[in-house]
Amino acid sequence: MEGKTDFSLNDLYRFYFDSETIADNMLRTWQDEPGEALSVSIQLVEKAEELYCNAIVNDEDGDTVLDVDAAMKSTEYKTYICAACELAKVSLDDLGPTMRIAFFLNVYQAMYVHYFLSKTNEGQKAPEGSSYFSMLKSLISGGEKPFFYNIAGDDFTLDEIKHGILRGNKRQPGHMLRTLSKRDAKCQLVP
Repeated sequence: MEGKTDFSLNDLYRFYFDSETIADNMLRTWQDEPGEALSVSIQLVEKAEELYCNAIVNDEDGDTVLDVDAAMKSTEYKTYICAACELAKVSLDDLGPTMRIAFFLNVYQAMYVHYFLSKTNEGQKAPEGSSYFSMLKSLISGGEKPFFYNIAGDDFTLDEIKHGILRGNKRQPGHMLRTLSKRDAKCQLVP
């Protein structure tokens, strides 16, 4: 910092969870023995559904609205985040192709609810995709933190799950390249 005349709060201290390299499901570390992967994903969907349902309220006019701020401060959100941490420790080795698809469908659904509520809470519209290139662009430009989960030790964006795993690593519409490269370890999970 020698010779620096302007200081910002970012120069002084940064929280662990503000780092761009921390997965959004890793705000804490799972300490217990992980459950079976498919049952963990089913429980995660149930917790995401509880979280989302509690965010739906009636306003003064009797209209149904989404109270995202209350949802993000709720006990259900804390419970969801704790449950999502378990994804980093699950083992996908025992899952056959059909069970692996079911697992990733569940994780995608829960992850999207979390992503939608997070972006809406930040006052942003949830973008359509969060591809590897948009994540890389965000890191280079110093923009917003990319959204991804750590699943079985690998980091996955929504696009990697959707187009890389669930769609059999087919190219996204309008894209020249596949979502996962053949050298990517996550490519082995494609059924």
